[in-house]
Amino acid sequence: MEELISGFCNQYNLGNLLRPPIMVTGGLMHKMFRVITEIGEYAVKVLNPDIMKREQALRNMISSEQISNKFKSEISLIAAKEILGQHVIAFNSYYLMVFDWIDARSLFGAEIKEFHCKEIGKALGKMHSLSIEIHGKSKNVSIREMFSWEDYLHEAKLQQTEWFSIYKDNIEKIIKWDVEVINGLLELSNNQVISHRDLDPKNVMWKNNELYIIDWEAAGYVNPFQELVEVLNYWTVDVNGKYDKAKFDALLSEYVKYNNVESVNWRVVLQSSLDGVLGWLEYNLKRALGLEGSGSENVEEGIKQLKGTIDELSRCQLNMMCLLEWLNEYA
Repeated sequence: MEELISGFCNQYNLGNLLRPPIMVTGGLMHKMFRVITEIGEYAVKVLNPDIMKREQALRNMISSEQISNKFKSEISLIAAKEILGQHVIAFNSYYLMVFDWIDARSLFGAEIKEFHCKEIGKALGKMHSLSIEIHGKSKNVSIREMFSWEDYLHEAKLQQTEWFSIYKDNIEKIIKWDVEVINGLLELSNNQVISHRDLDPKNVMWKNNELYIIDWEAAGYVNPFQELVEVLNYWTVDVNGKYDKAKFDALLSEYVKYNNVESVNWRVVLQSSLDGVLGWLEYNLKRALGLEGSGSENVEEGIKQLKGTIDELSRCQLNMMCLLEWLNEYA
């Protein structure tokens, strides 16, 4: 990888490496490196070749950077540098992206305070209120079909996977949640805005109490209230897996300064808010079964992620009634 990044930096006038690139934490699908050259300091993302084989992957990457550049005058974020008019650069059978390096870090768990939730609510509220448009980016008018949960169970049994029983014990609930998601998405599809769509704490970095939103590759059209609930799940849950009312109010009271929530059907929104989590579970089931990606490391990461995602789905369901009551306070 050092040879690849060194050649890339030389080719595009980013300077000669002063030391070997250092892989940084984060990036479950792509690899990010801290790169120091004689000219500057960068974060270089090497995109996963398996993912980039997909027909739509490159187009999605390009549009995601168009989206981040639309928002950067209003929201603090890190967008890919433009090199020869492009944000995603093909080099030696890889695709790479370059960002300015910033000494900041993500916060998790007990590190997240009411102040951070307030800032997230403000950033999300601004994104949803701006109503930006991207040429060639259309709304998601079609609703996906149910994922093939039973097929994955059958394959897991054939492979005698060590996680088969965990999945088997939860598959009935997973199918029920997926049915509710699809019904909810049908109702919510008429109201969509362009947004980040993955505002997990790992995708927000902090320096001196200022946030920087990163990793825009999932950006696109989404129902704003569906994304709001997902963000509440990410940011306002305490160390015991329960919603923290003070954090909830800090985030939502800032969000409603930019968006009207008085007539929202929160029950339907809550049903559909599990769509992203179910999609992540389905992706990692395929990784764990060797149907997506390659190599033992990919399979192991898939197993780890699918176990954690099943736990997350169960936790979200247990807390949903509490969240519904608090959301209705703002209606």
